[in-house]
Amino acid sequence: MLVDARGLTVIEDYAHHPAEIRALLGSLRGRVGATGRLVVVFQPHRFSRTAQFKAEFAAVLSLADSLHLLDVYPAGEAPIAGGTTADIYAELKRVSGALPVSYLPGDREGFFRALSDDVRRGDLVAFVGAGDIDRRAREWLKLEGLFS
Repeated sequence: MLVDARGLTVIEDYAHHPAEIRALLGSLRGRVGATGRLVVVFQPHRFSRTAQFKAEFAAVLSLADSLHLLDVYPAGEAPIAGGTTADIYAELKRVSGALPVSYLPGDREGFFRALSDDVRRGDLVAFVGAGDIDRRAREWLKLEGLFS
């Protein structure tokens, strides 16, 4: 999905491995205008993958200018120690403390509000991950009046 409206560019991409995310964000960086930012919404996929790659996720997500984290999409897995979005959040705060990061566990409306309050004209908003991130992107676009 690619939407370009009201001075915003919004994409959704299935990237869910750190190498894929690095490639995606690197390519998007060149599309951000002089006054815009790269705003990333990330939904980790599976607790096991999140536990395995939390440090790599934190490193690659720090390429964003602003970051909004969603809860892990479990894909049938039960939560495991070290494999939650809170673990990525903690790692991000440790290695990229200056990066603006929003994480509101389980608060769908709060997430939408925080994202809407954050974006501004010229930004490129990238919804990244597997799971139901595409639905979240469409919901937000509908709330913003950018998608029917």
